[in-house]
Amino acid sequence: MPGKYIYLLADLKTGDIMEEIPLTTVTFGETINGATPFTASAPMQTGHITPGQLVHGFSWDKMQQANIKPGARLLHVLRNGKPMYSGLLYKAQADPLSRTMNLSGADHLSYMDRRRLDTTQSFAAADQFQIVRDLVDEMQKNTYGDLGIQVTTGSSGVNRTRKFEASERWRFGDALNGIAGQSDGFDYTMKASGSVAAGIVPTLTLANRLGGNSNNWVLQLGKNCESLSYTEDATSMANAYTVLGNGNSDERPLYTAKNAGSLNTYPQFDEVRNAESDDTETANLKTEAYAYLAAYQTPVRTAVIRIKPDDPDIKFGAVEVGDSVRFIASYGWLEFDELFRIMQMNITIDQNGKENVVVTLTQYDSTVN
Repeated sequence: MPGKYIYLLADLKTGDIMEEIPLTTVTFGETINGATPFTASAPMQTGHITPGQLVHGFSWDKMQQANIKPGARLLHVLRNGKPMYSGLLYKAQADPLSRTMNLSGADHLSYMDRRRLDTTQSFAAADQFQIVRDLVDEMQKNTYGDLGIQVTTGSSGVNRTRKFEASERWRFGDALNGIAGQSDGFDYTMKASGSVAAGIVPTLTLANRLGGNSNNWVLQLGKNCESLSYTEDATSMANAYTVLGNGNSDERPLYTAKNAGSLNTYPQFDEVRNAESDDTETANLKTEAYAYLAAYQTPVRTAVIRIKPDDPDIKFGAVEVGDSVRFIASYGWLEFDELFRIMQMNITIDQNGKENVVVTLTQYDSTVN
């Protein structure tokens, strides 16, 4: 059953909800390890509207439109009363001829890319989730930069020693990506939690691996997939991965991990990177090298699918990004029946209220974060 959507405009700094606004087409979603944008369209009106009067099917007067202030507003998306998305309004574009206003922005992860660290932060053998929490606290310690972002509790079980120099003016988003992207890293996403009554809260959700195996979705080409784009990409493939330790010239320790199965099928593709810390222990370099090898030893397989959310094999709202779903395809080059992992989900609500869902899947590997 299609959901009922409402859209709320809020003050970015205080979080106070200002009003419900009429939007005709809205696209939003959720992404693993990245910010998710939104776009929306709204009708314009040149004069004041008598309460209840309809303009393009909505009541929205000129004084209400004055509340649109890019850089100072939030858009909340609620489905059946539950927060689904919250994003910063960055841009508004008016088209008087079509009497339409176009809005766009991105979730609170985008704000972490707009802020720079100005105080050196050092961490010694600290859990990587606690490092993230401390960095978010640092970002929001200034009243002017406190957007009320919360971070989930718990620990990852992985300790790291890191130092972020103030002189380098790190983006907080780059610091987050730098930690998450290491071997034994983690997944993160931004969610809208809470309620209208209690307050809608942007929550940075951390997990060693988001999602799980889901029996709620079975995607099948020719049945519940309205469109499909499938890609296998060996551009960044590496089946011989070297990690360099701390040291100079010929004395510098290193370890190269190779995958025999991949090398029997493909020629050797090399990649090299520095160790994640000033490490000289071969055992640690070996662990890192094999962790990166696992992620890059074969071509990346990606499927972008527009699904039919009203299909009985699609339980909309029952899966989240990170979940693995069964994907079946038998058409020419495409021949598989296996698990894929949801990396991104985009939802478009059209002017008739219909939900259109596009998911981005990658091959499932239980050993890779």
